[in-house]
Amino acid sequence: MFSLAFSQTSQDEDSTRLANLKKALVSATGTNKVDILNDIAYEYVYLKWTSTNGFKDSASKYPKWANTEASKINYKHGLARSLLHLGDSSEKKNNLEKAIQIGNETNDHEVLGWAYYSSGGNQPENFKKSVDEFRKGGFEQDEAEVSTWLTTILIYLGKYEEAFPYAERNLSITKKKRTHTIGLQDVLVEASYNNIADLYKVAGDYQSALGYLHEARQYSLMHKDDWLMNRVIAELHLKLGNADSALFYLQKEPVGAWTILATGEAYFLKNEYDHAISLYNRAIDSVLMPRAKPIYKINNGFMFDVLLKKAMVFNAKKDYSTALELIRKSDEYRITTIPGTIDYNLNRLKLYSDIYHGLGKNDSAFSYLNQYILFKDSIDNKRMIWRLNMKLSSMKTIAANAKKETDLALSKQKLQKQVFIRNGLAAGLLLLFVIGFFIFRNLHLKRKNEKLKQEKAEKEWAFQKLESEKKQAELHHRAAELEMQALRAQMNPHFIFNCLSSINRIIMKNDSQSASDYLTRFSRLMRMVLINSQRSMITLEDELQMLRLYLDMERLRFKDSFNYSIIFTNTIDEGAVFVPPLLLQPFCENAVWHGLMQKDGHGQLNIELSMDNKVLQCTISDDGIGREAAERLKSKSAGTQKSMGLKITEQRLALLNQDKGIHTLYEIEDMKDENGDAAGTKVTLKIAYKESVEESA
Repeated sequence: MFSLAFSQTSQDEDSTRLANLKKALVSATGTNKVDILNDIAYEYVYLKWTSTNGFKDSASKYPKWANTEASKINYKHGLARSLLHLGDSSEKKNNLEKAIQIGNETNDHEVLGWAYYSSGGNQPENFKKSVDEFRKGGFEQDEAEVSTWLTTILIYLGKYEEAFPYAERNLSITKKKRTHTIGLQDVLVEASYNNIADLYKVAGDYQSALGYLHEARQYSLMHKDDWLMNRVIAELHLKLGNADSALFYLQKEPVGAWTILATGEAYFLKNEYDHAISLYNRAIDSVLMPRAKPIYKINNGFMFDVLLKKAMVFNAKKDYSTALELIRKSDEYRITTIPGTIDYNLNRLKLYSDIYHGLGKNDSAFSYLNQYILFKDSIDNKRMIWRLNMKLSSMKTIAANAKKETDLALSKQKLQKQVFIRNGLAAGLLLLFVIGFFIFRNLHLKRKNEKLKQEKAEKEWAFQKLESEKKQAELHHRAAELEMQALRAQMNPHFIFNCLSSINRIIMKNDSQSASDYLTRFSRLMRMVLINSQRSMITLEDELQMLRLYLDMERLRFKDSFNYSIIFTNTIDEGAVFVPPLLLQPFCENAVWHGLMQKDGHGQLNIELSMDNKVLQCTISDDGIGREAAERLKSKSAGTQKSMGLKITEQRLALLNQDKGIHTLYEIEDMKDENGDAAGTKVTLKIAYKESVEESA
């Protein structure tokens, strides 16, 4: 569920508005005085539940005053508004019924909207009545305020198809500037983004959900402190399997039970099982700590989650007995009524099947596997229907907007027709002038025809020149393609030679087990290299997969003397970005061989990727010995490999960036520590990528 958060700046703005209302009250009379009193009452009711100062007395004083003044002049609208804020819990029901009665008698949509909202009690039907009344009266901002909470309730109740149209409309309305409750306005915008992201997450479209959360985070950073976006973004990265990206955002969150749990899940994805178990134990300890008012259901849901994830780790370690004990214990905390249990239940059924299979109890394993398949098929079908309904809802919204534009265009056409008829009379007066102009035009026709012939000849000459330039451009493009193919053909033997050299060194050390592991990884990598070498462009996903295989081989060869991470600093669709194969590997190889392997102690290699104005930027940094120290070693083999791999890559980048007009190929920066000593090397590449298979063929 969505939680409220207000900035100090917004509260200051609301307090200023309250002071201005009190100032205007001094000279106000009649209905204007009643309206101002009701506005002040609304502000105090608002401040009562958004501030720690307490405004109970003022929140009851001004509605009573407004009620008295409205009764004196029989001002129905003002009287109904005062009833909305008047009285304690025992009187509130009667006051709301009176307000609804007045609203129906006077057809006052604003009063009816707030009356149904106040009597809502978190019941969707009352909230829907409130939204309908505001929409009928054209009170868009009030509609969005109530509709936002309605959307949140519907999501909590699992009514996703019903929630999406409200969520989509809320976002379009709440972005507009409103004239009151500034703090609440910021919350409504962020809540609308969050609701739509929740709906896409439930529908299994994690990439779209991530996009909306990034927009919400940008809005939050522009208007107040960093709202709770990092933890939700990290959660989606975990669902997408992006462990390094999840850790990047989790580092921005304060340490708490959920943060520790999510961090453990990230390390589980990185196959660091012992580290993950340690973090899960910390998360359990933090939840079981004594609290003043423990929330039973929240603790139960958390314990179910952490114990289930802990069981997954022991299952991966093939400790099936411990895993079975943990998952059975997690069932004691299982709550099926809270949101977000779909993925948990899927994981639970699949985990039971895997554990029983590992214990050799295949009948039980098959039973749970069958339940898992049936449940997964059901969820996949529902998610497909939800996605289709969301797309249909978006299309209906677009169609409604198009209809409005069409109606506006028809109105303009009607007006233009009236103008045309009126101007027709004036056109008749100009007819004689047109006839005279026509006669004069004929006198000059011969000379104009000669001029047209001359222009035609000039156009033909220009066309021939354009065709010639076009053919030259095509020849130049074909030559560039052939040159790129030649460079790619050079790259594959160079890369294969380096890998075979590494295998030879391991064999020479009589380390048969490492050589076997290395050959296994090498065969997988070579298969990908041979497949991708036939293509001029491959997806960024395939390029990173080859890079991970290569770096895992190097870690095996050098006995895990360094770690690496691949981080996305903003949203990138890896499957829709096409780059040349083996583009990043030479730079990573250079960092490992000449920076990290010469270092005393453990090393770290970071690959950060981001998108900036249709250009893929990749930063490769290491904490090795630096270029100056590497050059002093004067390794003959290292010098040869560096000059060969980087020279080929530089030429490939030059051809690739030529069409995009990017002149910077790559930049190398020597990093220094606070003492001015070498702290590693950073390489920044700008890659003009392709966006479709047709372009990369």
